[in-house]
Amino acid sequence: MHLLMCAPMLLVVGYLVVTDKAGGGAILYAVGCLAMMGAMMALMNHGPDDHSSGHRH
Repeated sequence: MHLLMCAPMLLVVGYLVVTDKAGGGAILYAVGCLAMMGAMMALMNHGPDDHSSGHRH
């Protein structure tokens, strides 16, 4: 799911780099954004595991 959300940004940056409308350094910003979003998604999946919400398993 993470790659699906980042694919449009990577495609646009790749297109801009290929057509020389943006420098090669622009891809570093896109990859940095991809890594940051991946870290946030990984951290969001690990919430507290105290089972005190009243649900029975």
